[in-house]
Amino acid sequence: MSTGKTVRLSHLSLAGCKQLTDKGLLNLLKNWQNLKSLDLSCTNITGTGLALANHQLCFTWLQKLELRGCKQLTSQGLCEIISISRSSIKHLDLSRIKISGEELAGREMSIPNLNHLDLTCCKTLTADGLYEVLRFFGSTLQNLILDGTNVGNIFPFDSLNRTTKLLPNLRRLEVGLGSKSDDSFTTLFLNYLLRTTDGKLRQLKVSRCYAVFESKYAPNCKIDFHR
Repeated sequence: MSTGKTVRLSHLSLAGCKQLTDKGLLNLLKNWQNLKSLDLSCTNITGTGLALANHQLCFTWLQKLELRGCKQLTSQGLCEIISISRSSIKHLDLSRIKISGEELAGREMSIPNLNHLDLTCCKTLTADGLYEVLRFFGSTLQNLILDGTNVGNIFPFDSLNRTTKLLPNLRRLEVGLGSKSDDSFTTLFLNYLLRTTDGKLRQLKVSRCYAVFESKYAPNCKIDFHR
């Protein structure tokens, strides 16, 4: 027998619910606006329509949002999901989604408390797109994961320079180098990266790297190489 009371949840995982629609998600979230963490990974939502004024969704307590592997997520949908929870989010997982980031150009938004952003294996991410993503999310970031984006191979150095300027508080970075990177390129790229972050990094994790590397630009940074 129903008591008529709404269950109060703080953590909700809908990961892998392939039949979940945007309308279905909306109906669920209307009842659970006190969530602290929400996992929508590997669903087919687009995110579109969640921020419409008549829905009146506002997640003032949400700290962790996972959208890993949401292949149908659009840039508009991403912006809408962020807009109803941006004041509180600290951890955002956008790994394995299919946006280039360039779609965010011209939009204005920020997440004032975000400190962790995961972009692992965002294969369609471009240099200009990363710039736009970090223009949105970079000002407070302390941890950034770019492994699987081949950032070292596809990003021109001048683009890398302007991008790192959007990360004044970055302390931990993970990047992956492509299999075609040789030792000389790896050394050049990593030195440039560390120099443009002004020695603020405390940990740099580099995957698919075969070089022996030391840098004078970040004496206090722990550098881990993983093959």
